[in-house]
Amino acid sequence: MNQKNMTMRLALIFFALGMTACANILTNASNSNQVTLISSGNESMEKLTEQANAYCVKYGKKASFKENESQFVNIFNCN
Repeated sequence: MNQKNMTMRLALIFFALGMTACANILTNASNSNQVTLISSGNESMEKLTEQANAYCVKYGKKASFKENESQFVNIFNCN
């Protein structure tokens, strides 16, 4: 493997790791009435609500916080 290919692969790996480190995961438990986000635990409630709203708007609804199942699992209602 030449130096250029190795550099490209490493750059791609670091990019992918960086993207997953800051992204919240929308679970398959989400539907038109509720959205569940798995986070790193460092996100503000404002940021989580913003992401939940981005999901709920697909159904013409707005997100409202429901509960935290843990430090990492956040549930919002779509109303």
